[in-house]
Amino acid sequence: MILITVTGAAYAVTGNISVEGRLDATGNISAANFFGGGMNLTDLGALKGITILTAASGNYTVPTGVTDIEVTLIGGGGGGAGGPAPTNNQSLAGGGGGGGACTIKRIATSASTVYSYVVGAGGAGAAGAVGTTGGQTQFNSAAITANGGQGGTDMATGITVLTAAGGAGGTADATGDISIPGYAGGAGYRMSGTLGISGTGGASLYGFVTDSVIIPGAAGGTNNGIAGALYGSGGGGAADQRNGGTGNAACTGGNGAAGVIIIREYK
Repeated sequence: MILITVTGAAYAVTGNISVEGRLDATGNISAANFFGGGMNLTDLGALKGITILTAASGNYTVPTGVTDIEVTLIGGGGGGAGGPAPTNNQSLAGGGGGGGACTIKRIATSASTVYSYVVGAGGAGAAGAVGTTGGQTQFNSAAITANGGQGGTDMATGITVLTAAGGAGGTADATGDISIPGYAGGAGYRMSGTLGISGTGGASLYGFVTDSVIIPGAAGGTNNGIAGALYGSGGGGAADQRNGGTGNAACTGGNGAAGVIIIREYK
């Protein structure tokens, strides 16, 4: 490996410098252009601004003076699962929805260029059923995409030990320079007719894990799932238990959070 280290006064070079290895400097390295493999070093210039798109759909216009953009897409989170109204002295706990995937892409562009976009909606939490899959986030007429998380799995009412799977995280794809899958939702667990806990909602790169809820216990009751609060978070699963002659209604999983598009603008 070749290591070049520059300290002290500046060195002026007319022409090209080619380094096969590592280049260290204790100050600034300036050039009209940088090109490189490995970490793909490229001169993007100065950061001019950041635009965050949360509307369901629309058009983005490149501002004056911008020559490159880096777009980060997050897919919608999957909805948490609910379950049917339990029969007497029985319970259930649904799985959480998966988190949305992340895709990052750098684009050489010019001022006033218009790009269409779609921000993936969060999947709906289900009442007594499997949660809904989160929507796909798209940029530049779906040339760049980030997939939504899957919905959590529901659980049948009962008293035996049982697990309801969480929804899978949004899958990575090949439309960006970097693609990161979302995290899976947590499984719902029933240990008995009065003891258990629902699944957590899965995280995305920009969204935290959504909390679970517990089976209410011997007193009975319904705990609906918690909605995902941050970009691409999956919704939490619901939990329910019936005790006595009057039954509970079907419980509803939490809604997944919508995705987002973050655009870093360089000049």
